[in-house]
Amino acid sequence: ARPVPKMRVWNGKDRRLKVRGKVDIPCDVKGISRGTQIHNTARVIDLSREGMFVETANPFDAGTEMNGSINAIQYGTMFWVKGTVLRSTENGMAIRFSEDIEAETILDAKPRP
Repeated sequence: ARPVPKMRVWNGKDRRLKVRGKVDIPCDVKGISRGTQIHNTARVIDLSREGMFVETANPFDAGTEMNGSINAIQYGTMFWVKGTVLRSTENGMAIRFSEDIEAETILDAKPRP
């Protein structure tokens, strides 16, 4: 009899390879919520080069495309983003960007006064 491979068990460590951080930045996003194209003003609360979590009362449908802008004026920058909604919750949505962004500009900086 062959040995049965052991299943990997999540050990509580984050699997993300890129640096991410907690932020509180306004954003404008367009996408599909409940089958209808909408435009939301929301807040980015978690950000990395690969994606973000956006807090909003009207999250977009999982699996749909979105685009928008992250208005990080307090950091002296603004990003235009495109991505896919990975999951939606009652209070927001996780988005993976189509292309990496220079999130370190925000994550390594201190807000301007």
